[in-house]
Amino acid sequence: MKIINRSIINSTFPSLTGRRTLAWLVLIATSGEAAGAADCGDSVWDADDDERYVARFHEHHGPIEPVAPLATYLEIRNYDRFNGAVLDDRLALVARSGADQGWSPTVGVDSWSVSLNEMYRHTGDRRYFDENLKLVRVVINNRDDRRVPQEQLWNGSVVPLWSDGTYSSRGRETYVLHTGLIAYPIFDFLLLAREDPDLLAAFDPSEYDHIIAAVQEAVAFHDAEWVDGPGPSEGYYHHPPDYQDSNYAAVPVPFNWLSAMGRALWTSHLLTGDPEHKDRAIRLAHYCKNRLHPTPDGAYIWEYYLPRESIRHQSKQWNEVFSEDTGHAALSLTFPILMADHGQVFDASDMMRFGQTVRCGFGRLGGGVLLGEINGDPTRFGPAQVSVMTPFLRLAPYVPEVFPIIAAYYTYFIDSEGPLEGALLRRFAPAATVPTAVREELARPLVAALAQPYPNPFNSSVQIEYSLAIAAAVRLEIFDVSGQRLRTLVNAQQTPGMHRAYWDADGVAAGPYIVRLRAGERSQTRKLMLLK
Repeated sequence: MKIINRSIINSTFPSLTGRRTLAWLVLIATSGEAAGAADCGDSVWDADDDERYVARFHEHHGPIEPVAPLATYLEIRNYDRFNGAVLDDRLALVARSGADQGWSPTVGVDSWSVSLNEMYRHTGDRRYFDENLKLVRVVINNRDDRRVPQEQLWNGSVVPLWSDGTYSSRGRETYVLHTGLIAYPIFDFLLLAREDPDLLAAFDPSEYDHIIAAVQEAVAFHDAEWVDGPGPSEGYYHHPPDYQDSNYAAVPVPFNWLSAMGRALWTSHLLTGDPEHKDRAIRLAHYCKNRLHPTPDGAYIWEYYLPRESIRHQSKQWNEVFSEDTGHAALSLTFPILMADHGQVFDASDMMRFGQTVRCGFGRLGGGVLLGEINGDPTRFGPAQVSVMTPFLRLAPYVPEVFPIIAAYYTYFIDSEGPLEGALLRRFAPAATVPTAVREELARPLVAALAQPYPNPFNSSVQIEYSLAIAAAVRLEIFDVSGQRLRTLVNAQQTPGMHRAYWDADGVAAGPYIVRLRAGERSQTRKLMLLK
């Protein structure tokens, strides 16, 4: 594979010298291979398109100046800032009673819960478990049927789920995706508790069993959407027959939806021994595996909507498949990785293929630049499809080269996305990734933190909050996915503390947008989704 000419990176990122170069050299030296420098055969993509993509990526995602060392993410204090009062504020939003909230704030704390599980496993610090218990209690008590007043679906019914009113014009709907996202970390949390009598003692009498029952009831709600087949060992979920009155009714749900529920099914089985959930998780794993295309150089590529019929691992060139965007693929792979970790259906050879997807597909350019489509196409999807990339780090135990590719994205372009990133970077970082002397030289305090905009997705106006650790010159701007600046919300010197701005999107077309915060020489971005 022809790696992008280094002069492209140098011309687009002329500041890759000095301190930044030192950090990059540390990163690639400890990995044993430069990110993107894989043996991938000849490139099927045009070098000029690659160069244009790099320029677009630079505009959307940074770069950070001066470079943010990986050590910043690995410091406990930078994870801990998401807990305490910050988590309490988010949980208060989840528990807010009253009028229909539209977007479900419960969806979003799932990654927070995953991060707390990972931090407890990584450190053994009880406070992460206690924070997660607080989170789980709020989520369980705010199912649609337990809220006051109850949340009603578009047809007036009340169900034992966490519905969402954002994606359907007719009102609140239920989604396999959201149920799986919420259920998985709760089951995983209960698995952690089961292993330690001191942790079990933190629950109120019968509370542990009550939580299991509540989440399993939510998972069981989707039983009517389960289909055995089409192969003898396969199964999948499909959209309900009346799904949003759309052409996708009764169509198998996307790969990332299947993966979300697959994790929930498998962890439910691990927790309770449920034989039906075990059977469905294995069938679902076979269904997904039988719909992946191997490439001649040893990777996997796949579509966003997997085909209903098996493709029997039909080999495809990288440019022969309109494949899944990178952001959704990060979730899609979590279920195959989980099953491989437990020796079910997927194995180490499959993980090597997924690792090759990272190395020779969307991570092929190196230098922290990630492509928006998993096959590495620089033209179809843009940098807006690259956001929460750390779930790919779960491949690192099988393919160590994945870590420096993903870590470089955070090192050069992202100050901090949220607690999940900090937790997974800590868990999968090689012990010697950043030597102490270099870490001390490059370490610096975080200047600013851009919070998750609310609501997101939104219909007309979105609230954007950010905090400053020190006084700084601030620019807060809105971009479309082509990189065109639409609005400058803030352009001023501001004092330390919390700040808030609003974007009124009247007259703007529905679709994805980017909000970028620049504070001094640091920048952060977050996705926005405008619905009309």
